[in-house]
This record gives sequence, C-alpha cells and structure tokens, in this order.
Amino acid sequence: PRPPGDSPLKAPVPEKKPRNKDSRGEKKKKKRIPYFLHVHKAGGTTACYVARVANGLKAPKRNCNLPGDGPRTLGDGPGGTANEGWDCAGRFKAVVAERHLEFFAVERWLDTRLVGSCPHFFFATVVRRPVDRFISHCRFERVAADRAMAWANQGSVPFRLDEPSSVQRGPAVVDNFYLRSFLGRRGFFLPVGALNDTHLLEAAGTLASFDAVLVLERLDTSFRQLYSKLDWCQPRDTKRSWGKGGDSITFSDEQLATFRAINHLDLRFYDFADDLAAALEADVDPAFHPRPCGGGGTR
Repeated sequence: PRPPGDSPLKAPVPEKKPRNKDSRGEKKKKKRIPYFLHVHKAGGTTACYVARVANGLKAPKRNCNLPGDGPRTLGDGPGGTANEGWDCAGRFKAVVAERHLEFFAVERWLDTRLVGSCPHFFFATVVRRPVDRFISHCRFERVAADRAMAWANQGSVPFRLDEPSSVQRGPAVVDNFYLRSFLGRRGFFLPVGALNDTHLLEAAGTLASFDAVLVLERLDTSFRQLYSKLDWCQPRDTKRSWGKGGDSITFSDEQLATFRAINHLDLRFYDFADDLAAALEADVDPAFHPRPCGGGGTR
C-alpha cells in the first residue's frame, strides 16, 4: 500500500527457511488448521470449494462458515455474537476438539486477537481489486448504485446482526471495507471517514503476519502457497464464478471516481497485499509441482 504521503509501503520478504525435499515442509510440522479470512466477494468461496470439495477437508457446510462467522449468522454463534467469546483456546476447542474441522472461513471482520498469538491456526486470505470487489458486492446483495453511494453520507456504521447484516449492507461496504475487516470489530464499526494512515499501517501489519495471501486476479499462481504449505492437491477447475447477482446494477464513472477517493486507503492496502502475495508466491520452490486431485476432484 501507500502509507502516509503516497510513498509505497514495502511488503516484508518472507524469512528464508531450509526447504523440505518434497517442498511440503508444513506436513512434517505440527498440523495447523487454516483460519481463512473471507472478505465478502473477494474470492473466498473458491477457497472454500478447493478445501472442502476438491481436497475433501472437513469444513462447515455454509460457505465454510460456522454460525457466527458468516455475514448472515452473526447473532447465532455458539461462542456468542460473532463468536467473540472464543479466545485462542476456545476457538481451537470448538473447531478441532468438538467439531474435528480441518478448514473454516470467517466472512466478517477478523478476530485480530488471535493473529500472532494462536499457533494452532494457519492464517490465510484472498484479496481482490477494491473497485471490482465493491461492484461485485453490490450486485450480489442487489444494492442499487445510488443507494450504495448514499451510504458514504451516513455518519455511523450501525451494528446489525440480522440479515442483511452490517457486513452485507451499509456504510462499511463503501468506506474502506478491507481496512475495516482487518482491523477487527473495533475498526469495522468506526464512523464513516474516521479511518486514517495509522489504521492503514495497523491493517497492513496484521496482514504481514498472515501465512498465505492470495490475489484473485492471479489465483492459480497464488494457490501454490496453499498447495505447498498445506499439502493440498490441485483441482482441475477452481470454479471462480459463483453467481454474479444483479448484472443490471452499474456505476457511473463519476460514482466510481468518488468511490476511489473515499477508498484511497483500501487502494493502498490492496497494493501492499499484492506485493506481499507476490513475495510469498516467489518463496514457493519453483521445482514444486502440486499433485492433482483424484477422480471426482477429491484427494
């Protein structure tokens, strides 16, 4: 991204570690469960498909979200609202000990207190160009362009649990949705226009601690991170389209220019994420070739 001023934020270079001969170093370590932050309409459903269907991993059925972790079930979490009653041990117990899950996705704001302090989980996410993500979000949720842009004039971000939730509709969608998602609940519900360069640096720092960062625009290359680090098989088709929603919803050039101005922090965050993903992709052994998934797409 481009923090204060407009100077580029440099993505950290991944620490070089001795490569395993089969390029699957994660396999010989204590197994970690992927915690996948699914930013709404950024490609997380494809990640769910590759994990649950292609690799046959045990995952929650509803878009790989446990109740409380998805945008339509925020109030139904077994760990309380948005499962925020779970600390590291509580989340691990619920996911592994009680449900025996091998993959799960969180499609709301990030549980920031778990990142960097919870060795049980392998943190991963996928990003998409902010303008494209916003348009897809509005089409999927069937929100007209004028209504979506009007959200930018609201002062507060309401805390709504029932469908449509604050993740699906409302001011957060049009005002730096990436930063809000990576700042956790505290940042997600900040007033419209309240985010600044300090928040950008905080969100970028959190992302930099992730184990894998994928980019939707080059998903096949990005997925090599998961194939090598998690010993996943590679499906023949990653099924990138899961329904476009209302194709008739379009934005004028003026509206998109306004969106870019409002979301200048998100645009810089995406640049940082793109650079970080490229560094992580380059760190995968060039000689590594993922094994293909077996008949029917499963391992």
